[in-house]
Amino acid sequence: MKFPKIGCIYFQKKVNGMLDNLASTVVIDPKYNPILDVSYNVDGNEYHKFNVLHAANNRKNICIIDIHGGAYLFGHRIQNYYWGLKFLEAGFDYIAVDYIPNINKRSTFDMVNDCAECLDYIGTHLEELGLENDKIVLSGDSAGGHMALILAEMIDNEDLARQNYGGKINLSPTCVMVNCPSYDFINLGVGKMTRAAQKFMFGPRWNDYQSRRLICPKYNIESLKMPVFLSTASKDFLRNESLMLKEDMDRLGIENEFVDVHSDAKPFMHVHNKMYIDLAESNEVNKDMMDFAIKHCK
Repeated sequence: MKFPKIGCIYFQKKVNGMLDNLASTVVIDPKYNPILDVSYNVDGNEYHKFNVLHAANNRKNICIIDIHGGAYLFGHRIQNYYWGLKFLEAGFDYIAVDYIPNINKRSTFDMVNDCAECLDYIGTHLEELGLENDKIVLSGDSAGGHMALILAEMIDNEDLARQNYGGKINLSPTCVMVNCPSYDFINLGVGKMTRAAQKFMFGPRWNDYQSRRLICPKYNIESLKMPVFLSTASKDFLRNESLMLKEDMDRLGIENEFVDVHSDAKPFMHVHNKMYIDLAESNEVNKDMMDFAIKHCK
């Protein structure tokens, strides 16, 4: 049985309610010198914003720019806050990117462009954001991992950036780190979701395969030059996506570090290092990410 549209609608409403509650209750510690709700688009949309937090101690002058996941249907820049705290306490600066999810008949292509616009804005405003001396690391999980990968490919290949975004992205990350990403976007959901569910999740251009190729990390993997950190887990429902990415990176000689957590325990599933941040294995994955970022920001 294929996953139906009604399941997507229920999932979207339930998780958005949880995120609205989280956003209204989280209190960000002022010691991180937060710059909140920065608009990167003049339309004033609540999703076209990002948060900047600065390490309070032992600052490394490395900024993690994180793109949240959410099945392309939901999400909020606050949702990975507690994961970001781990990096802040370790001396990293932290930016949480937001984008409009697939509501009101938007497409995944639009989400990638939102994130490209946000990165472009950050890159041209580093000094006023207090990040002028920082080296930059891109990060993302699940759908956000998809976007982090395609944005890294666009940064490494200006022609791809022109096709997707209309021009160069003015940011120079040293590496990209992804957890349980979507990778083969062209075939994502094919055979596993009804056509109505695919349209609801990916937007009105869901069956425009030329557009899907342009924002498919697998199709554009040869554009990628920067080193990649990749993690997955034995119970990750997108595990095969990570295995495909690992295989392609090794074939092309792209520098990478691969962390594969094996356990039959329920918590070790999709994006466990952000959902269950206090598990020992999650701490190990996040520590590996920190070490990878430091290594590539020397």
